[in-house]
Amino acid sequence: MKRTAILLFLVAAWTFAMAAQTQFCIDGVLYQVSSANPSEVKVIHPINAASYMTGKTMYQEMDIKRLEIPGEVTNPADGTLCTVVSVNLGNSDTVEEIILPNTVKSIEYLVDFPELKSIVMPDNLVFIGEINQLPKLKTLTIPTSVSTIAVQRTATLYDIGVSSLSIPHSVTRLESFTIIECPELRELTLSGAETLRAYSVMDLPELNKLTFSPTLANVHDNSVIGTDPEEIWLLTDGVERPWKLSVNSFVCHTKRVYCARMTPPTFDGDMTAPEYASVPADRLMFYGPGNIGNVTLYVPAEAVEAYKAAPNWGLMNIQPYNFRDNIPLTAADAAAPADTPLYDLQGRPAATDTPAPGIYLRAGKKVIVR
Repeated sequence: MKRTAILLFLVAAWTFAMAAQTQFCIDGVLYQVSSANPSEVKVIHPINAASYMTGKTMYQEMDIKRLEIPGEVTNPADGTLCTVVSVNLGNSDTVEEIILPNTVKSIEYLVDFPELKSIVMPDNLVFIGEINQLPKLKTLTIPTSVSTIAVQRTATLYDIGVSSLSIPHSVTRLESFTIIECPELRELTLSGAETLRAYSVMDLPELNKLTFSPTLANVHDNSVIGTDPEEIWLLTDGVERPWKLSVNSFVCHTKRVYCARMTPPTFDGDMTAPEYASVPADRLMFYGPGNIGNVTLYVPAEAVEAYKAAPNWGLMNIQPYNFRDNIPLTAADAAAPADTPLYDLQGRPAATDTPAPGIYLRAGKKVIVR
């Protein structure tokens, strides 16, 4: 019995010593040495601190507004100069600004900063795990170096105060629960997403405009749930690619869909088929055949007939649209060549790429730029 007690004491002492070697605190920030590379460290959440850190003042307990993480720190145990490569930050009622060094490649966890108004992300950031519970953060610029946004434990981008958010081209896949419950988000752009998993975008009550990447190839079922954007934009870069939707890819109420692609998508089913007659409307795209006709689908004038013949999309109110000038067209307008000049009401040529909103003339017809 006595020998067992001694062994337990030695194990505890060894564990304590190992913690002392792998974790250290500098200026209120706790660091953990990488097991793979002793010259690399990550900032870790103080709740993970070993008992030997008790009594140290952590940044959560400091009355500070600006938290700047250094790119390098010296391990006081052995004098090793360590590079900060990852952060795991959370829980401060005072911090308003966070500055991360360019050495950081991964944000595993940045959660629960109720007063945070600004975060400077490193240009070399590659991975984002969780960034949530930041209600006063009005601007979030995600670097184009980021290639992966992945849910770690809870939702990734959740309860952030931004009104506009763009996911860069480098992120080609959105996992489930990537962007949810951002109460003030009005514009969301998925610049490079080729694939969206179920429930990847949801519960955005103020969302007005949702823009998808020209490279979008596959939208899994239930990708937009509890989110009713006024407008959905499906862009093109001039390259026609195959793309596939499900009969419940967009289970949402929307008013307008702008699709610049010349080729309609393929579907995994036709909502007018008998097997869908008993499926509840709230499980079908745009709430099923009974409601989809209330959605206006704007497509290039040359593609109108192709979309009318396409399953599901042919049920929508299809209208021609000039995507170059951002102008809805009447049937008469659609007959005019796409390169017909645009003039203001004084007869002066208008900017052809991005004319200002207003009333213009094209081929003798009035057109409205919104």
